[in-house]
Amino acid sequence: MPYEFMVGWRYLFAKRKSPILAVVLAVALAVTTAGGVLFAASPVRGAGILLIVFGSVAVVAAFLLRFFSAFTTISILGVALGVRTLAVVLSVASGFQGEFEDKILGLNAHVLVMKYGLDFTEYEEVIQKVTQLPEVRGAAPFVLHEIMIARGGEQTGVFLKGIDPARVGQVLALPEQIDDGSLAALGKGRSPPGLLLGRELARRLGARPGDLAQLVSLNGDYVPGLSLAAEAPLTRDFRVVGSFFAGFDDYDRRFAFASLEDAQVFGGMGDVVTGVEMKLHDPTRTGDTVRKLEVLLGGKPYRIIDWRELNHNLFAALHLQKKVLAIVLALIVLVAAFNIIAALTLLVLRKAREIAILKAQGMTSSGVARVFLVAGSTIGMIGIATGLLWAVGDCALVRRYGYPLDPGIYMIGRLPVDASLPEFAITAGIAFAICTMATLYPAAKASRLDPVAGLRL
Repeated sequence: MPYEFMVGWRYLFAKRKSPILAVVLAVALAVTTAGGVLFAASPVRGAGILLIVFGSVAVVAAFLLRFFSAFTTISILGVALGVRTLAVVLSVASGFQGEFEDKILGLNAHVLVMKYGLDFTEYEEVIQKVTQLPEVRGAAPFVLHEIMIARGGEQTGVFLKGIDPARVGQVLALPEQIDDGSLAALGKGRSPPGLLLGRELARRLGARPGDLAQLVSLNGDYVPGLSLAAEAPLTRDFRVVGSFFAGFDDYDRRFAFASLEDAQVFGGMGDVVTGVEMKLHDPTRTGDTVRKLEVLLGGKPYRIIDWRELNHNLFAALHLQKKVLAIVLALIVLVAAFNIIAALTLLVLRKAREIAILKAQGMTSSGVARVFLVAGSTIGMIGIATGLLWAVGDCALVRRYGYPLDPGIYMIGRLPVDASLPEFAITAGIAFAICTMATLYPAAKASRLDPVAGLRL
């Protein structure tokens, strides 16, 4: 095998010294550097990205041409660009998934206990029971209404969530997300009652701490998936006591918080709650905890829902999107594999005489095939390594300086990137398998070459 490796490497290697390549390399480095500076310094990232992409491709191309032929360089670049694109896109998809999970877990509990019907009055007893489980970190009651909020001619539909200010920190990250005002101002006994708004909601209403906002609701409790009729609308003034910023546009625009007692009074529901929400020590193992809670509470009339079930559609869409992107972008590597087939086939034709001499000296057909397998695998490995290095640099640049997004469309304001070693390894493995398969035809063609015919060329 070492001999085949040496021959295969010699067929690829073609070192050359060219002042033109040196100039191209220097200019490409300057363009890439300028793109990086522009990306880091300018709020408009598009021009910087273009300079980085084209400049980095030119740098790698000029460097490779110093050691390899044009066909080999094109093959390596094709593999590298395919791997780079696939790795970066998968990192972005993973970043979106992780970002959504973090935001959702920040404003949603890990597990909810709800009750069929509108008579959930024994919530304190339920809290005492569920907190006996070692998996449960904390529990608190909540009320949820779907309402209209109006101020100064502006009005919009929102969710009003009633919480216990003393216990909400045990299940939600809300205390850390308040950026104006205080959670303590939601305490009971205030007239008018206090209201905490999402930052974007407060901005839309033009509401600041101390301002009044009018809440309009239908009499009854809101339960997800259940629409209730009402006898008469309920209207009441609340005083804005602050705002919170979750970093998740859907929540910052559509949620408002009041104290549990004020939300119950506003809904005309008495001492009844929508449910009990819990925070677990390990949110990834909600399945086991849900089963234990079902046994502990005796099943119906209680319904137990974890955070994955509540957001099933969102995460299912993200998983599907990630798989489709991986399949589509893997086609880029497949296209690059055809470049390898073309380059190696041309190499077989160019080296036909040498192959004939090697066979005449005793090299077997399998040995000749291994020479071109080594050559093709080398192209693949160099391309994969280059593509992964590119991807790491791209991800690091975006993580360091960020890329702004429209929160109204993407629900978050910055492009998330989560570059994980397992996904990079899977990307490299898929690309290497495709590149190896691309070498089979040229290797078989070389192994079948007739020595006599080759010496006549």
